[in-house]
Amino acid sequence: MSGVTASVEECVEVPVAGGRLEVRVVGEAEGGGGRPTVVLVHGLLVSSHVWDPVVPLLAPHVRLVLPDLPLGAHRRALNPRAQRTVPALADRLARVIEDTCDEPPVVVGNDTGGAVVQHLCARRPDVVGSLVLASCDAYWNCPPWPLWPALPLFRVPGFVHLFARLARVDAVQRQLVQLVARRVPPPGERAALLGGLFDDPGVRRDLAGVVRALHPGVTRSTVHTLAAWDRPTTVVWGRPDAVFPARLARRLAATIPGAELVWVDGSRALLPLDRPTAFADALLAHVSRSHGGGRPGVAPA
Repeated sequence: MSGVTASVEECVEVPVAGGRLEVRVVGEAEGGGGRPTVVLVHGLLVSSHVWDPVVPLLAPHVRLVLPDLPLGAHRRALNPRAQRTVPALADRLARVIEDTCDEPPVVVGNDTGGAVVQHLCARRPDVVGSLVLASCDAYWNCPPWPLWPALPLFRVPGFVHLFARLARVDAVQRQLVQLVARRVPPPGERAALLGGLFDDPGVRRDLAGVVRALHPGVTRSTVHTLAAWDRPTTVVWGRPDAVFPARLARRLAATIPGAELVWVDGSRALLPLDRPTAFADALLAHVSRSHGGGRPGVAPA
């Protein structure tokens, strides 16, 4: 991972229900350096490498845990009989936190990772120290509305394989990325971002299973949890963004008691790709508010 030479990175595997998850850990634990831990949860069809642009900005100040959830760009597939629902993903994320964090961390959810984090708050609030929801699924927008026309196709045998073949084409990759980001990474970065989608039928099976389990009820079912949430929370939202409209951010901030709303202008859904400095600054400001004390600012890119 480029740009993180000053911090120690460790790659671990965490056993979870239905398989094992690969997790990258950057930096020392809180007990070893007094720094809080931030868990960064990615979304659909990207790997934990979506966070790479912000890792060198965050790593001097916090410890980072970056799991690769089975959302279609991971490299270690779940077992064939494993559950692929959002609640099951939330339970796996809880296990990752238990295995990698000494104290309840700051948990950040982006894109469909935000839906997973909302269910984590509902099912295992004990493992969440504070919360950041960043341009993510919420209320009626689960999965994000541009996916709705394709949902029936994910039930057609062979469709995900065909989709993966088409996604190998550079022009198709660029169009897919541009739905959720203004900046299209170069081909080498995209290879890490898209992970095992192209090569592993088990990864494609996981993607199909997760997408089939997505529907608005997934996020609507967590609204009562958010309305009673009592931990420090920041809603960080890119704008303008048609995939995750601004009204979702305003509604989340109004629903969660005491939540702070931070706008990141000039960004679509994948904030760490589009505006890494502004996004990292918003996360560090949240860490400062939720853990107390000052923090260094992030130098402009």
